[in-house]
Amino acid sequence: MVYDPRNPQDPDVIAHPFAQGTTTSLSAKIPTSFFGLTGYQTVRGVYSTAEGFNFDQAPQLLLPPGSAAKLTKQGYVFGSYAVQQFLWADPDNPGKGWGLFAQVSASDANPNPIGNTIIIGVGGSTSGRPDDRWGVAWCDYLWSPALRAGLVAAGAGLNDERVLEAYYDAAVAPHVRLGPDAQVIWPGTPGQSTALFIGVRGRVVF
Repeated sequence: MVYDPRNPQDPDVIAHPFAQGTTTSLSAKIPTSFFGLTGYQTVRGVYSTAEGFNFDQAPQLLLPPGSAAKLTKQGYVFGSYAVQQFLWADPDNPGKGWGLFAQVSASDANPNPIGNTIIIGVGGSTSGRPDDRWGVAWCDYLWSPALRAGLVAAGAGLNDERVLEAYYDAAVAPHVRLGPDAQVIWPGTPGQSTALFIGVRGRVVF
């Protein structure tokens, strides 16, 4: 894929495409089979020529107005590896089952504010209700070391942010889905309390 790195809702993207750089993404998805169970492994690489805030220059924000400082940095790179693997397949419903999914990613962490991410979880469907879906996942956002160092210089701090989420999506009718969702968030901002979000979501599929 080759696309404009700006917000696609910005009308200027249509009027002047690629005016602020280009992002190129290349990925490969490889099917696998372990012990007769289907799985996939995906590798992705991204390079962008867009400019972003240079976190190495964050302390320059404390200088008096008019001080010479280049606060932007051009270009960033990002890479990820993901795996999806069935651990159980429903013999009566091909393509149904539950399994493991995970992704690890890394970037140059400047100007990308997130350095690395780790996502791991289990999810899928069960034999009793093959059209229902469920999942439990853990995510860890490791912020850019340059961003964290810049915030420390400015008198602020930032910790890694972690999220635990669980959901159940029930097929209550052929075109109606309903289920609870719960999230626990350990925020990256020092001093903020752990947050708990509980909700119910519904969908009507046409």
